[in-house]
Amino acid sequence: MNKTSKDDKLSNSDKGLFNEGFGLKNIIEKNITKKLIPRGLSWFGCMGGLALVAFMVQVGTGIFLFFYYAPSPGEAFNSIKYIRHALPYGWLIQKVHAVPIL
Repeated sequence: MNKTSKDDKLSNSDKGLFNEGFGLKNIIEKNITKKLIPRGLSWFGCMGGLALVAFMVQVGTGIFLFFYYAPSPGEAFNSIKYIRHALPYGWLIQKVHAVPIL
């Protein structure tokens, strides 16, 4: 039995409208999926880009944590506790910043 719901029809029409309006599919194909990799490039050649991505993640999460962390000795523990337990997804941002592996 083949059933299609109203949600499926909306999501398919929204996808088509989004792709037509912004040309997202063409941009992704041109810049990401259809790019050719040079022959001499190895995994070690990509490490500079990976280091840049890791650094940018550290900067982004660090800026977020900068607004909520209090570096004074009396307030440091309480500010970390607030970030982990009271902020929405604060625990995730703190863990991504604390663990240096992507």
